Amino acid sequence: MFLVNFGILIRKPIWTILKKRKNAFDLVDVRLHQNLFEASHAGASYDLRNIFTDSLVELKPDKAVTFVDNHDTQRGQALESTVEEWFKPAAYALILLRQDGLPCVFYGDYYGISGQYAQEDFREVLDRLLAIRKDRAYGEQTDYFDDANCIGWVRSGAEKSISQSRSLSQMTKKTARLCLSVKNGLTKPLLTSLKIIQHKLQSMLKVMENFQ
Repeated sequence: MFLVNFGILIRKPIWTILKKRKNAFDLVDVRLHQNLFEASHAGASYDLRNIFTDSLVELKPDKAVTFVDNHDTQRGQALESTVEEWFKPAAYALILLRQDGLPCVFYGDYYGISGQYAQEDFREVLDRLLAIRKDRAYGEQTDYFDDANCIGWVRSGAEKSISQSRSLSQMTKKTARLCLSVKNGLTKPLLTSLKIIQHKLQSMLKVMENFQ
């Protein structure tokens, strides 16, 4: 598998590259990162219905490597375009809890960054989102992108799930529901009771994992 940076390339060259290489490439979805970056700075003025517009995960979901930030976009780098901290939990929900894309978690977001361009870690948030992805994010996806400041989706669940022992076991049907709302500097994923406030994100985070 090869990774190619998908940034300013327009659609036609992308399809040409993928076709010539017989879909051997997975492309890093920089357009989605840019959308997340812009949303984190625009706040309530950003139309969340456009969060995936022109992204590779929208155009070619099976070839899109999705990410929130990486070593190129973190503060202090030449391509600095860091997603604001208040929005990162919502941004990770967008790549981790949906059916499309090949999501990547940035080391600096999980473990934090020290030094001149220090950043807090989001380990607690990410551990919970990853657990939800592992245990709940299965089945058909239904989107509700009907409002500029509130988007949502439902994963219909599956009768079978992989247990921690890596063996298949019969389980009751599990569903995952998420609604993201951005207004006045707040992100409120309503149906999961995932509540993140711009300041002291981790201390204010609550995740309800029983979606029955």
